[in-house]
Amino acid sequence: MPVCCVIGCKNTWNLGKEIKLYNLPKGKHAFHRNCRSLWLSAIGRTEWPEERQKNAVICSAHFISGRPSMDYTHPDFTPSVFAEDKENPLPRKEKSRSVKRKALHNSNSSNFPNERPAVHSKDKDLEVSTVPKDQFDDLNTQYTRLHADWLNLRDEVTQLKLENQQLREKQESFSFKSVAASVNET
Repeated sequence: MPVCCVIGCKNTWNLGKEIKLYNLPKGKHAFHRNCRSLWLSAIGRTEWPEERQKNAVICSAHFISGRPSMDYTHPDFTPSVFAEDKENPLPRKEKSRSVKRKALHNSNSSNFPNERPAVHSKDKDLEVSTVPKDQFDDLNTQYTRLHADWLNLRDEVTQLKLENQQLREKQESFSFKSVAASVNET
């Protein structure tokens, strides 16, 4: 059963609880990659490899509204509610033997030190500002266009539904008897 990947959190999905689990943002577009890196920075898991990130989930307890938002101006764009102290995290469950064996095998096969040491910054503004400005501006422009397109499509769907309803009403009033009556009159 999936467990929230935030350090010190042990929430899982339960039918009786109000806890929901959300996958890390996925996708190949720059927006999703940046969003995923911001989430990982917020939870202190920047050192995680792609393979580990694939199945990672974050529970609703770490979002102000209880669910993430894809609007970069919304406070729930990244998880921000953390009750545990990141300096002294709660102990995790013992790793399984297979996980330990894989880690031992990987460490023996590579004697080179990690080229990218994990850097944990407590200043979230610093982490957000690491996204290049031109990339942020491009994403912002793309988001604005997509939002405008979505609004136009929503209005068009509403208009088409209204037109569809009017045509149905017209079809119901146009029966065989009314056609027969108009033919007999002529």
